[in-house]
Amino acid sequence: MDFIYDLLLIKEVVYPIIIILIGFLVYFIVSRTIKGVFKSKITKVDERHSKSLCNLINKILKYLIIIFCILAILGVFGISTGGIITSLGAVGVVVGLAFQDTLKDILAGFSIIFENKYAVGDIITVGTFKGKVIHLGLKSTKIQSINGEIKIVSNSSITE
Repeated sequence: MDFIYDLLLIKEVVYPIIIILIGFLVYFIVSRTIKGVFKSKITKVDERHSKSLCNLINKILKYLIIIFCILAILGVFGISTGGIITSLGAVGVVVGLAFQDTLKDILAGFSIIFENKYAVGDIITVGTFKGKVIHLGLKSTKIQSINGEIKIVSNSSITE
């Protein structure tokens, strides 16, 4: 009886810890590789654009690894992940319809970053507000004027 209890303990305690450690290791290795690629002379992208793109890829990578680790741990405990993935797909469609404006901002953020329209440190004008970009995110851009005033602009509203 103790043998079966020990096997359950190993499966339900040790395996999740191993999965989490592997997730950290994969994130660390891939993150360092991505940073190395963007710092190498192979890419002909300026430093600001490279930093923004590297941060974006690392954030996406982090969330994907977290999702995979959670699904793997649920699988260890015998929970069917197929139904969860299917449910997440349906929820994704509903959320996509509900948050169309947010998705527009995120897609515009991808466009700004990948097309190198501007980067952190650039001076831009949005409407009548002119200032230096202090933060470039997927959803919004923070701009600081010469007077120190900070304006947060949604990326989908930046047209020129």
